Amino acid sequence: GQTGDNVVGYNLAGQYGNNLSEEYTTTSAFDCSGASQTYLSFYKWLGVESSSYDHAALEVSPDGGATWETVWAHEGSSVSGGSWEYVEYDISAWAAGNSSVHLRWSMGPSDGSVTYCGWNVDDVMVSYTAPCNVPILNYDSHVIDDSLGNNDGEINGGESIAMTVTLANVGLDAH
Repeated sequence: GQTGDNVVGYNLAGQYGNNLSEEYTTTSAFDCSGASQTYLSFYKWLGVESSSYDHAALEVSPDGGATWETVWAHEGSSVSGGSWEYVEYDISAWAAGNSSVHLRWSMGPSDGSVTYCGWNVDDVMVSYTAPCNVPILNYDSHVIDDSLGNNDGEINGGESIAMTVTLANVGLDAH
């Protein structure tokens, strides 16, 4: 693998087959209900014939596997695979705010001739940002102590002051 001895791969001892129907490796559900942005990153070692003949894709389900959306699909010429490649995708449109998100890597269908190693995946990570509860200054509760200055209750140039501020958490989303 990219890191350590473990990896998820289509066929760790060879290549995917000719005339392969579409097959998947699918994650268990994960909860992104608190997320405002969601990202998927992983290392891939992917070998696949031209997209005119063989297919590989990455899909996400926002609803527990009832529907699937394509995050990435192989397009273009053959890719032989040969090294680990780091990739990252913004999956916010599908995952953020949803409580039962799944990912799946698909291999196939393939035609009846050339084959490659297919998917090999390592170090999969889903990360997200969540809205924070922004503290709101309660301006009616502040007290300015400028007793080290001219003691007029105002901040004047050159004065040293102490300020007590009360913060109120009102559960607003930060943007």
